[in-house]
Amino acid sequence: MFEIILPSMLTANKYVHSISVLILFFLMAKLVLFIITKYIMALARKTTTKLDDDIIESVDKPFSILIFLGGIRLALLPLGLSANVFDIIVKSNYTLMAIIVSFTLLAVVNIVHEYLNKRAQKTKSNFDDQLIMLSKRIVKVILFIVVLLVILSIWQVQIGPFLAGLGIGGIAIAFALQNTLGNIFGGVSMILDRSIKVGDIIKLDSGEFGTVYDVGLRATRIKTFDNEILIMPNGKLADSKIHNFVLPDRSIRVTVDFGVQYGADPEFVKKIAVEEVNKVHEVMKEPAPWILFNEMADSALTFTIRFWVDDLSKKFDAHQEAITRIYRRLYKEGIGIPFPQREVWMNDSKKVMSPFDKQFKDTNKKYNVTLNKKEAGKNPEQKDTKKQAKEAKKYSEDRKKENMRRSAEMDE
Repeated sequence: MFEIILPSMLTANKYVHSISVLILFFLMAKLVLFIITKYIMALARKTTTKLDDDIIESVDKPFSILIFLGGIRLALLPLGLSANVFDIIVKSNYTLMAIIVSFTLLAVVNIVHEYLNKRAQKTKSNFDDQLIMLSKRIVKVILFIVVLLVILSIWQVQIGPFLAGLGIGGIAIAFALQNTLGNIFGGVSMILDRSIKVGDIIKLDSGEFGTVYDVGLRATRIKTFDNEILIMPNGKLADSKIHNFVLPDRSIRVTVDFGVQYGADPEFVKKIAVEEVNKVHEVMKEPAPWILFNEMADSALTFTIRFWVDDLSKKFDAHQEAITRIYRRLYKEGIGIPFPQREVWMNDSKKVMSPFDKQFKDTNKKYNVTLNKKEAGKNPEQKDTKKQAKEAKKYSEDRKKENMRRSAEMDE
């Protein structure tokens, strides 16, 4: 192969031939280093990020060294060394190349880690910082294991038993750290799905309600509205139903329920309620507020008015202002807001049925419950109800007059 590239006078002597090959690969390594430094680095500097500059700068020299080490193996061929010596030198050369590659990859990992760490520090959550650190450690361990296996393979060491032991150990570790790993991957899945982030207001299916305070590597901290910190494992949180109030955006609908007395016109009530809600500064114009006449309930005509605010933080204030305005407007219009009430009918009959009446004489002795002769002529449940009957009659007449008065006012 090198007889074509090198002049015949350089290949006539095996030592000169070997040194010529070594010098050729040395020049090739210098040329590659020059191209990387002069041209590829110039292109990298034109990008907006410095990540590619640092990576190229960290791999240019190791790459040129690898080229030179590859030339050493080829330079040994003309020397005609014995098989054992040549094999040891080649294996040592490959081992050195594997070590150089591993250190180069380790340098790239550190550069990428520093870049991602700077971006993670700009976020509010500590989860990404911890995840980046954990990822760096995992990559280092994997890289060490791979390089070790490669070196053992170069020296033809049987790695089958080592791999079997490594697999069994990995399974044991996985079982021991099952919950921890579940929490870690649960946190990763939530971050990737973007289901929650720091500052989101969420409600869990178990009823907990609050603001996401921090998303950690093992657990998520939720700050309740009672100023308490609720710590939820990420694995459990990822498997639960989460009600996120700020997704897809921070706008939210507000609902106000109220009732008015019978006799009020429903359309008039709806009109004045919408007018009062539109006076609330936080209420959005689109979608416009709308009101629903729900039902004719036991004590009142019930209504529900719904409107939107552009931010969740405005919900409480908007609700309070809206319900206050509706109440005051109803009071101003003379429309009452009834409370639950019942009409009681009082029996004014002098005769009250009793299980001791004569019509039940054939059955009222079944359980040996009898009255003596003096008590038999009296009904133990019968009471004097004349006073109660008189009061009930007066109450009924007063209600009738009040209803007639209201009907006359509505006709006017």
